[in-house]
Amino acid sequence: MRADGPYEQVVVQVGADRAFALAGMDRTTDILATPMECSGVLSAVSAFFTQLAHYQADDPVAAARLEPHAASLAVSLLRLTSPLRPPAEIPALLRRDQVIAYIHAHLTDPDLDADRIADAVRLSRRSLYRLFHDTDYTLMDYLRRARVEAAQNLLRNHPTKSISHISREAGFNDERSFYRTFRTITGMTPNDYREQFH
Repeated sequence: MRADGPYEQVVVQVGADRAFALAGMDRTTDILATPMECSGVLSAVSAFFTQLAHYQADDPVAAARLEPHAASLAVSLLRLTSPLRPPAEIPALLRRDQVIAYIHAHLTDPDLDADRIADAVRLSRRSLYRLFHDTDYTLMDYLRRARVEAAQNLLRNHPTKSISHISREAGFNDERSFYRTFRTITGMTPNDYREQFH
């Protein structure tokens, strides 16, 4: 990183696999570091993250509420700075974005499954699964990870909510499957995860 004058540095941490999948990037071939000018649209993105970093100290609860939007904006930043895709690949990327948006909009529905998603976005199950073929996750892996991320956010920001309430709010059918999935993905129990922050 090089700057000709005073500068601020804000580090934005997002799950790499999810960010790459959302951005439609291949983490094995796409560039991870690229120079960019913080002007035009990118200046708005940098201003958001800089201001959010300042507010984390003054109003951490409100800043935490912006966390999901910050992650989405970070993914958009990846898209803006990533290599252009050949036109033939764009429809598949747009379809995957549509699927991902649907998943996040209906994450709390415990009956959300591949059939429901396929019906909603008007794809066959086979075509739906194929959209995730070049990512690090299957469709259902992505759904489980998105639910665990939602649960992590709730555990960090709502220390008094019961684990059973959080599991329902994150879209899990029952507390047992929530514990099992959470532990598989994070390597710890929901209670252990919460104790790190409270």
